[in-house]
Amino acid sequence: DYTDGTQYHVQWREYDTGLPGFDTVVETTFGTTGAVGAVNFVGASNPVATIGALTNGEFRFDMRMRQNPNNVELFFKIDGESSSTGEQPLGNLPIDTWVSFSCPISTLVQQGLDISTITAPFVLVPGNNGAGQGVVVEWDNVTFSPVQSGSSTVMNLPIIFDTLPGFCLPVASFEGGAFAVVDNPSPDATNGNSRVGRTIKFENRENPPNLFGGIALVTTDPIEIGPAGDPTGKAFKIKAYSSRAGMKVTFKLDNSGVGPARIFETIVADAWEEFVVDFNGESPGSYAGITLIIDDGINGDGENDPDAWTLYFDEIEQIDSTSTEGDLTGVYDYDQPNTTYPLFDFGEARSEVTTTFPADSGTGAAAGSVGKVTLFDFAQSTNGTILSGEDGFSTPIPFEAGRTTIRARVYAPRAGTLTMKVEDAQDPGRNAEIEIITSSGWQTLDFDFFFIEVNETFEKIVLIFDANETHDGEEYYWDNIELLPL
Repeated sequence: DYTDGTQYHVQWREYDTGLPGFDTVVETTFGTTGAVGAVNFVGASNPVATIGALTNGEFRFDMRMRQNPNNVELFFKIDGESSSTGEQPLGNLPIDTWVSFSCPISTLVQQGLDISTITAPFVLVPGNNGAGQGVVVEWDNVTFSPVQSGSSTVMNLPIIFDTLPGFCLPVASFEGGAFAVVDNPSPDATNGNSRVGRTIKFENRENPPNLFGGIALVTTDPIEIGPAGDPTGKAFKIKAYSSRAGMKVTFKLDNSGVGPARIFETIVADAWEEFVVDFNGESPGSYAGITLIIDDGINGDGENDPDAWTLYFDEIEQIDSTSTEGDLTGVYDYDQPNTTYPLFDFGEARSEVTTTFPADSGTGAAAGSVGKVTLFDFAQSTNGTILSGEDGFSTPIPFEAGRTTIRARVYAPRAGTLTMKVEDAQDPGRNAEIEIITSSGWQTLDFDFFFIEVNETFEKIVLIFDANETHDGEEYYWDNIELLPL
């Protein structure tokens, strides 16, 4: 930080434009050379307490672009002691024209700001992460008003960016994620809309870094899904475009970081694709919005390789699911047509259903699609995965006398342990678990729960690989889960 506005990469001055309403303004120049991270901001050594009382008010400012030969995108943000709106896009600013901006303070809160702790009430950012250069911009009339002059933006499903303003959307960026509304990079028959959403995943430079950087789309009305056995509204369509085939995108129904998630994977590069994200089998819930994360568990590099870390998206729509939920009446093998196999993670586990896995052979070999979990140590916790969603199967595991063994085909990258736990979805205290020592590679494991009361109900199967061990992205797989004898 520096307060001299004349000698560095970021320079500023106050001057009188001679225009009504813009007598004395600040002109900021971002030079043609300099490091990433350039900003111009108004700071306070202590939180600005008066802003915290303006919950029904509005944030306003005016801006005029003077020079922008590199077509740098401009962003603003507001920072608190431990919170921020994240970098919010200002859209395409015309040259030499004053533009007025206003945003309800309630939307700033949805973007992630704690308004009671504001220490930087205005931060101007050229390009994502302050990487833009050669920009000259003027700004004035920065105001936190107790009165909201306009209406708040309503953002509900379906989310179609052609119908939404590009400024002051209730979208929160976190841990290296970034958001903007931009021109469609390649209109085609799948998506011919003019404006679309864009998220970029940048490197998180914290030590250690959180690798789940993304964006949260906060809808005006909660997103509701019904009972586990009801497919109504249990699926979502999303159109996506990436220059990298094989990009894995986490689509999560979210309440402050909690909620079910699915992963879809781009198939082709540089073309729009439509994906159906199916939550059939999940228990009922009400969610504040949708979170999107590119390659969860991997640090982004949007600064040096933006094409590989950029996802364009549009037309997010809630639809009915047409699938059925997999169960243990037969072999749970991830391969039945039109069937969903939900997974729910806790700790720092990241699970998915995949067709890419180490080769297997012999009787009961894994084939087709399998379950996979990648384990990390971002925090001190036990990492695990619940089969068939957070509340498990919609009907109890069909245990009966003489039929208490669950068999699974399992792959471990190293010798260790696998704990299988069965649990009552209504009473977590009613559970049973077995730990088996594993070898590296594929193996068939039998977990005999002969000691349980078979007249009690258990809906959950929990898998915990190498409990209480450190992890660094190890990958474990499983397939062909069955209750014996069939």
